[in-house]
Amino acid sequence: MKKILLFIYALLIVSAGLFAKDTFTAVFSEIDADFNPHHTFTSTEAQLYTAVFEGLLSYHPQTLEPLPAAAERWEVSEDGLTYTFFLRRNLKYSNGDPITSEHFRDSWLKLMSPGIGSEYGSLLDIIKNGEKYRKGRASSTSVGIRAVSERVLTITLENKAPHLLKVLCHHSFAPIHPGQLWENNWNQADIVVNGPYRIEERTEGYLKFVKNENYWDSENVEVENILIEFRNDSLENTLLFNRDKIDWLADRFDLNTLNIDEAIVLNPLFSTTYLFFSNRNKVWQRENVRRALALLLPWEDLRSTQMMPGATLIPSIPYYPTVDGIKTGDTELALSLLKEEGFENGQDLPPITIKVPESDSMIMIGELMKEYWEKNLDVEVSVESETYPLYFDSLKRDDYTIGSLTWIGDYADPMTFLEMWLNSSSLNDAAYNNKAYNDKLNSSSISDFNERYQIMSEAESILLDSAQVMPLGHSPALNIIDMRFIDGWYPNVLDIHPFKYIKFKAGFHIPGTV
Repeated sequence: MKKILLFIYALLIVSAGLFAKDTFTAVFSEIDADFNPHHTFTSTEAQLYTAVFEGLLSYHPQTLEPLPAAAERWEVSEDGLTYTFFLRRNLKYSNGDPITSEHFRDSWLKLMSPGIGSEYGSLLDIIKNGEKYRKGRASSTSVGIRAVSERVLTITLENKAPHLLKVLCHHSFAPIHPGQLWENNWNQADIVVNGPYRIEERTEGYLKFVKNENYWDSENVEVENILIEFRNDSLENTLLFNRDKIDWLADRFDLNTLNIDEAIVLNPLFSTTYLFFSNRNKVWQRENVRRALALLLPWEDLRSTQMMPGATLIPSIPYYPTVDGIKTGDTELALSLLKEEGFENGQDLPPITIKVPESDSMIMIGELMKEYWEKNLDVEVSVESETYPLYFDSLKRDDYTIGSLTWIGDYADPMTFLEMWLNSSSLNDAAYNNKAYNDKLNSSSISDFNERYQIMSEAESILLDSAQVMPLGHSPALNIIDMRFIDGWYPNVLDIHPFKYIKFKAGFHIPGTV
């Protein structure tokens, strides 16, 4: 039966090949994306925005190394503190207007503006006076970003930042057209973009991108249209994929219904699912209190819910030192720590609220934590769940004790996990502030490669030993896409696949078919 289905599938593909297929269709679960690159958080947004936004550099689709994009080349000063970027000639937005170095400068300054609250604004704190400006303690003219000419942009750093070029691949650092730089309602705006595609249609259920003829490299963009459908019905999605109505299932699929085993793409992912304490209540700022609560939990059971259980925040990465997190419970030590802190048997601890996304596994984890804490302590524990994407916004509030996240790195460097716990980070929803941690992480940038990783691992240990971060495990990337018929889509550790490189292969047939 399977050979017959595979043969039919091959005929469908061959038939489609007789007529130049010009639309690539991908499916994601529902998401609220407004296409404002200064307010973005999810991995789905990161994928979608590869179609319409592009910064000075972009990800290599396979290795994720920084590639020249809007900047055709760059130079780094001998002391590593000044980067000079040379923009391509005749760079244009989708409406034909020219792109200049001033647009990059102004876009970044807007991203960093005090009170804007951009999720990734703090990634530019490495620029001279960047953090001071973002916090309202310096003027925009003091920030180390200079538009030297229409095509030359310079960046001056506070300290060396070996990860800077990787950071600049992120879509938050794309230029925004001056006419919409201060636009408030991006759902209504007729968005001008600078990427390989532009937005043709946008509804609640789908997006249609069409090739941007004003893109600097449009001649190498082969697929004319990208259709993004937002569907939550896993069975229907998979049946449509089986019938060649969908080219890529990034989410919401049913492996039991899938007829094409070759389309299952499983690869390592730079990702960690973890629990964390909110530090907005002073009690939870106390390291021994957090550690005691963590030591009362059944970690083997909690982590058994994960495909790849783990006790570290940083996934496995070459040359990064091994770090030990809390791997098992210790009730005797936990109760002793609480007694030392004045909370014998949990008495007088504030009520504990565990906030998790609305998923069966995370709710089960929350309920198991509640069971163990209430069994061992005189404390009130509740579990609250919230649907996506509202869950992410809820983590910015002060009405919970424990939150959870699955964090996929924004670039392939340990700093993408560690910088969000800096007291200055715009991603620090936990309001965590530890001087020893801040000092270690800030000093890591001025070290050589091996020493840098060593210092970063010591900073990670501070998070883990104090139970500020309680990792559950790491998960691989799982996609449904038949790469025998699709080119330019590569498995990688960030699970990000720039749309510009995707194209349909010609002339392929399944072995054994006519």
